[in-house]
Amino acid sequence: MECLATEFWETIDGVATAVTNPYSTIEGINNIVGDPGTAFSALKKEVGRIWDEEIINGSWEDRSCVAGTVTFEVVTTVGGAVKAGKAAKVGDKVAD
Repeated sequence: MECLATEFWETIDGVATAVTNPYSTIEGINNIVGDPGTAFSALKKEVGRIWDEEIINGSWEDRSCVAGTVTFEVVTTVGGAVKAGKAAKVGDKVAD
């Protein structure tokens, strides 16, 4: 449960940072869009580190934390996409 709570607070912190410092947020997005190869390489390196340190050589607690983190990220991403789709439909109806 500790891992899930950490993920939750990190998400809250990320949203707060995006709101309070929008220029850095936009700069980060531009960096990813402008050079996706570097972004993909960094992501691949981090996934490899997590795989080696927390899944292959980690404890059961480490593995369950990774599983919880992946689940949390998928649920929040899919949930956000569904809500965005509903909001777009409402926007279309209002525009008509």
